[in-house]
Amino acid sequence: MLIKYTGILLIFITLCMIGRFKALNVKKELMLLRELESRLVSSKLSLKFDKKKSLDIINSLRETSELISDPEITKLMENLYSKVGTTPLDGQLLLFEGCEERLKLKLDEYDKNVPVKFKLYNSLGVLAGAFFAIILI
Repeated sequence: MLIKYTGILLIFITLCMIGRFKALNVKKELMLLRELESRLVSSKLSLKFDKKKSLDIINSLRETSELISDPEITKLMENLYSKVGTTPLDGQLLLFEGCEERLKLKLDEYDKNVPVKFKLYNSLGVLAGAFFAIILI
């Protein structure tokens, strides 16, 4: 009997932790987006002063953007990577500004959704754990 309750408790705790893990991943994604935005702004400024650093700038941005799972942002950044260095400086700066504007819109959307998703994943983990615990009892 004690083993049964211990197993139920472990399942409950495991499902709660899975929900917590998913909730923390949502917050991590938001932090990565903010970091990508700040790197994009600093890269644009860096490009203004040293045109030869475009490859270094792309590598720096790519490190952060590869960690983000949103396909829209991945597509946006790949578009930027493919065009940087192939256009004159004014065109490159316009590319960075356009990318920065779209990234800010995405950040605003994430800012609205993160608290809701965070609570949702936490609650879902607890409810799933409670559901399986009740079924096993």
